[in-house]
Amino acid sequence: MSYTIEYSAEVYKVPAEWNKSSENSYILIITQGDNNVYEGDNRRRARETDIVSYGWEYSIIQKVCIRAGSCEGGSLVINGKSITPEGYIKRFRNKIQNAPLILEFYNQRKTARFRLNPDKDSSYDNERLEKYKEYITEEENYYSKSKELWANILIDNRESWDKFRDLQSMAKYTDCIGLI
Repeated sequence: MSYTIEYSAEVYKVPAEWNKSSENSYILIITQGDNNVYEGDNRRRARETDIVSYGWEYSIIQKVCIRAGSCEGGSLVINGKSITPEGYIKRFRNKIQNAPLILEFYNQRKTARFRLNPDKDSSYDNERLEKYKEYITEEENYYSKSKELWANILIDNRESWDKFRDLQSMAKYTDCIGLI
């Protein structure tokens, strides 16, 4: 039976004042892959790194609790080892408590890649598409052969983070934002 292997998980803190908010926000980034999917010829298990959640602490814990349910049945393991749902949640509470500032994430110079799903009838979405056109490409879907809009944005400072957040609101799948 197939199961997901979580290789690493990181949480970064975005200070409340940066969000013009009363609470800090957090970014949950997870590197994971399936136990029966391998890369090409090197027999290394395939993995991907995604921004799984962004928001206040309760929204991060909500996503963690959903994932923790998969630990109970063995569908999610940590580096090949099983973990209880309680242990999984405790692990992330510690990560949130000790989360470094987003500045450390900037230093990694990762590019966020995600599919857009703008409302074509929305003048607001159309204005953002025009504003951020340098980050948007039109690509053909391999299966349906239809054209899709994709965003690719290097996140290495606060300005690029703000652009990412604006574009991310038009993402087709907000919990599936790849980092490359």
